[in-house]
Amino acid sequence: MYRFEVDTGQLAGAGGYQHTAAGQVADVGSRLRATAAAAAGAAGDPGLAGALEGLAGAWTYGLDGLASSIDALAGNLEGAAVAYESTDRSAMPGAGH
Repeated sequence: MYRFEVDTGQLAGAGGYQHTAAGQVADVGSRLRATAAAAAGAAGDPGLAGALEGLAGAWTYGLDGLASSIDALAGNLEGAAVAYESTDRSAMPGAGH
């Protein structure tokens, strides 16, 4: 019979790294919004200001979605670690888990 092993510590750790990455992506979106708002304010031309705000809005929408997806992946990794640990304890008592 095949043996299936999972390093739950690494799975949970990967989840933590993914939460950090999601925060960093969200931060880029926030900084982009602030930079675009400043540039739009300094543009002096309503058309250019609107274009800058529109471009920033499209990019930040994508970045926010990416951050949300990365954060969801992090939660899934952490949930998988908990599920594997629980399964090991209940299905393989005394196996050193």
